[in-house]
Amino acid sequence: MSPILDASSLSEDHIFDFCPHPMWIYDLETLRFLKVNNAALQQYGFTKGRFLHMTLKAIRPKKDIAKLEMAIENTKKRKDTYKEGFFRHKKKDGTVFPVFLKSNLIQYKGRPAELVIAMDISDTMEYEKRLLSQNRLFQAISDMNNNLIRNPDWLKALDVCFTLLLETLKIHRVYFFQSDSKLDRITLMKIKTDRDPKSDLDGYPALPFPLLQHLIGRLRKGRVFSMNRSKVSEPNLAETLETECLKSLLALPVFSSGTFRGFIGLEDHETERKWTKEEVQLLNTLTTNLSHLINQSDVLDQVKNSESRFKNLVLNGTDLISIVDTDGIYLYASPSFDNQLGYSTHDLMETCFFDRLSKDDIPRLRKALEMVQEVEHVEIEPFRFKHSNGTWKWIESIWSNYLATPHIQGIVMNSRDITERMRSKLKKELWLDLVKAFGKKGSLRDGLDTIMEKLVEVCEIQAAEVWLKSRDGAKFNLLGQASGGKSGELF
Repeated sequence: MSPILDASSLSEDHIFDFCPHPMWIYDLETLRFLKVNNAALQQYGFTKGRFLHMTLKAIRPKKDIAKLEMAIENTKKRKDTYKEGFFRHKKKDGTVFPVFLKSNLIQYKGRPAELVIAMDISDTMEYEKRLLSQNRLFQAISDMNNNLIRNPDWLKALDVCFTLLLETLKIHRVYFFQSDSKLDRITLMKIKTDRDPKSDLDGYPALPFPLLQHLIGRLRKGRVFSMNRSKVSEPNLAETLETECLKSLLALPVFSSGTFRGFIGLEDHETERKWTKEEVQLLNTLTTNLSHLINQSDVLDQVKNSESRFKNLVLNGTDLISIVDTDGIYLYASPSFDNQLGYSTHDLMETCFFDRLSKDDIPRLRKALEMVQEVEHVEIEPFRFKHSNGTWKWIESIWSNYLATPHIQGIVMNSRDITERMRSKLKKELWLDLVKAFGKKGSLRDGLDTIMEKLVEVCEIQAAEVWLKSRDGAKFNLLGQASGGKSGELF
């Protein structure tokens, strides 16, 4: 440890020089420096001889001279000897820096003067400026997150975020280009400028192709692109930047589910920027949240498309779609039931599926309902379902087990009216049976009775009979008959 200097033996001039801060005495009338210490020489870059030939105006920026003159007038009038305040000073090399001045009015060699101590507060001001900037950036991050979370329309949310970026980063233009991998194109979706915060796509062209071509390859690989005009060596690219009045360009890629979805670009037209960590953090927050919003938008679009397809299938389709519980009670019935079978959704709800079936088909369909509860799907052979007008329709169906699926919790029946197809099939079978009946040995009456029963069923008529005229023409003999639930001769 070096020995502590004993100041008792030093003159006042030596003590003046040992002050660690710049110190001087100036004449209140002429503003000329009367005395300066070594710290002032080091801080301002002037020699002692030069200092003593200067006035206070020599260490003030030209813009601050009027402020200085006003301060001197106030000093001459003030009653208190002590004063302090913040000002700007200028070094020999022209550097302007902030100072905090402390002063006392004195008499020096018979002249009214002021003793001043000047403290360079550049580091303090820079720290406070940096702290203020960080707080502003963190507030911007919070504001953008809130906006992105609350706004369901990601383009509108992006518009607000771009306004925040212009104000926070003091940039001149910010935009978003969206990439469409299916069409292999990239489109300008949103742009904001500092000149007109309300501006949109109209009147603002996309990035020049040479510049877009230069940055897009890097962005597609997930890399951030940063460029300052003075660092560009390629003549054509440098000329493009100058034409576009671009000093700095920063572009950040936006990925969604591993797919390149576009990029956000920021331009400074006046300064070559060196982006701080906090600024990059702000931008990364935006691109990350934008990625989530785009992905969410894609999912919603898929859901909307699925819903649209479902509505077209169910509301406008010909299939009979219904949901029943394990007892066959209707939980849902599509509007196509009204068009094809004459039952509205209201008519069917909470009624039993089996109540409208042919009694001959009920046993096998009850077994099928039990079976589908144990498996995923069951294909149902054609069965008869009563129309609201009392006629019978042939239906084929596939039943699917969705009992464990939320929002369904039932057996889904996807059915179709195949009456015409079944009638065509049964008519062919009827013709074959008729041929067999006439060619078969035995009772013609028995064969005709069977045929008549099928005829009643196929043609949905009440009764059918075959009468044969006797050889003498005196009477008709009944050879075959069938009726829809009635017995005996009908005619």
